[in-house]
Amino acid sequence: MKTLFITSFNPFISRNILATDVFKILKSQSDLRIVIFVPDYKTNYFQERFFGSNVTIEGIVAEKVSRQDVIFTYLNSSLVDSQTLAIHKREKLGRDKNYFKFALSFILRKIFSRFNSFKKLIRFLDGLCVNTRNLDSYFSKYQPAAVFVTDVFNNDDVHFLAAARKREIRAIGMIRSWDNITTKGIFRVKPEKLIVHNAIIQNEAIRHNVMKLEEVFVSGIPQYDRYFNGRRMNRQEFFSRIGLDPSRKLILFSPFGDRFFKYDWQIMEILKELNEQVLVRLTPNDKVNLERFKPSKLFYVDQPGHQFKTGYSRDSELDEKDTEWLADSLFHSDVLVACGTSVVIDAAVFGKPSVLIYFDGFEKNLPYLKSAIKNKDFDHVQYVLRGGGARPARNKEELFQNVREFLSNPQADRNQRQAVLEEQVYKLDGAAGQRIANFILENI
Repeated sequence: MKTLFITSFNPFISRNILATDVFKILKSQSDLRIVIFVPDYKTNYFQERFFGSNVTIEGIVAEKVSRQDVIFTYLNSSLVDSQTLAIHKREKLGRDKNYFKFALSFILRKIFSRFNSFKKLIRFLDGLCVNTRNLDSYFSKYQPAAVFVTDVFNNDDVHFLAAARKREIRAIGMIRSWDNITTKGIFRVKPEKLIVHNAIIQNEAIRHNVMKLEEVFVSGIPQYDRYFNGRRMNRQEFFSRIGLDPSRKLILFSPFGDRFFKYDWQIMEILKELNEQVLVRLTPNDKVNLERFKPSKLFYVDQPGHQFKTGYSRDSELDEKDTEWLADSLFHSDVLVACGTSVVIDAAVFGKPSVLIYFDGFEKNLPYLKSAIKNKDFDHVQYVLRGGGARPARNKEELFQNVREFLSNPQADRNQRQAVLEEQVYKLDGAAGQRIANFILENI
């Protein structure tokens, strides 16, 4: 019996991988033992959801971010010349006023990012220095045939990749989300095989991360399989659950979250002026301060996910019910108002139009780096905007105009949305999980 390690440290992995056909198919293999590594305080949660006769859950203490981790993360985030990273570096300069680090990062991004040999050198040095001693006992105990690292940029996942490489064990990595490379830079440790959602990310991996075409497998998005294969809740039941009127239109609002934007409540106050029903889906891994928002009978506020640590806003897990509820929310909504997150792609699956917020509520003349407008310049958002997959709202008037047009004509921009959807999702067949599982089995 072969043993496969699977990491699940990012809060979205239990939804994206373990609650999909990826895990279902892997678990069904009688000659495969699976060991899932999770944060130690989540062990019971994962035991209840995923334990099986051939599945073991190992809870481990998260690796402390060492000085080496900080240095190499900084170097690697400076070796992709993207607009997103340029903005983030400017934001960091504004916080820490470290002009030397900013200048060095600029030089690395504009000059050294062009040289694959330099990237390889940095990655080689990083791999040599990563401390993997905390993982020795697990590798000795289970003797894995392969490691499936579900988020190649996560610090704990990096340590698993390094441990596998040192032992010459097959390592399969995955890019978790559409913006990861242009937001985070190059991989600290390169996996032997890489799973990505679409050809855009595949090209980014080849171009920026010195990977060969045959090393990168395009799968589609496994958590979307439920969208294509699932059955939706009927309209009466759905609206009964949120206490709103099924005969009226519904706007789905996806806030920024406090880490990125402090004025979500102002956008909600502005949405009141439309006199339409609004379902607010709060972000699962960030707080949204609504203390100043005045409740309305036309609004329903929903908080998805299972929260673990009181007061720590970025530590929840999403389950199958959360995925189904998001699908039902999109299915029964008429238009999405959002901040540029990947939920725009989710909405497109259901043929729903999207309006992206690029103004600051009631605030005036905020500097660019503190304003929502900067978000439209992110590389991954530009793919959507250039393709016409969503409309920007640069002020209240533009927001109202676009929302009202979509409410009266939901087919507006339909062809553009479909084109962006096919570009981002790869195949609209509900079989992404099966493709990933089969790819892993072929490479163990």
